[in-house]
Amino acid sequence: YALFAKTRVFDALATDPKAAWRLAHLVGASRFATDALVADPERIRALADGVIHADDAQADMVRVVARYAGRELSPVATGAEIAAVGDRVLREAVDAAAPTVPLAVIGMGKLGAREPSFASDLDVVFVYEGEGAEQQQEAVNAAEKVMRNVRDAGWEIDADLRPEGRNGPLARSMAGFL
Repeated sequence: YALFAKTRVFDALATDPKAAWRLAHLVGASRFATDALVADPERIRALADGVIHADDAQADMVRVVARYAGRELSPVATGAEIAAVGDRVLREAVDAAAPTVPLAVIGMGKLGAREPSFASDLDVVFVYEGEGAEQQQEAVNAAEKVMRNVRDAGWEIDADLRPEGRNGPLARSMAGFL
């Protein structure tokens, strides 16, 4: 398998000159992205256009970094691409948390405006559908799992933009927001 994977990476670099160009820019610009490639060299395939590559958020972010470093993306487009990767990380974190109540994660700050930078955290609020102390506790437990999953994926998440800041409940009901 290792030889097959290496061959696929070499093929992607050989058949798409932009992939090699992006790789050169990426390693000169980002230790984070370089480390992501070292951890899983299959992610190099994400640098090629039109190639099916490792389907993970790290590969998506590596591609954004490479395209930014190679000046293929404007600052506005870069923010939108980073936000899309952040959305994916949040969606996967919610899926893994498997909340028992309907739960929404709403992007705030730069994420909500679709303009995060590479150093941005994911500012969010958690909203659930339901009433009562039991459902609120279920939503808070799910929100904590989501936050853990996001951190485990290598991102920072901040839920302190909720109405009462860090002193308020981590998850608020839809009725509470209304």
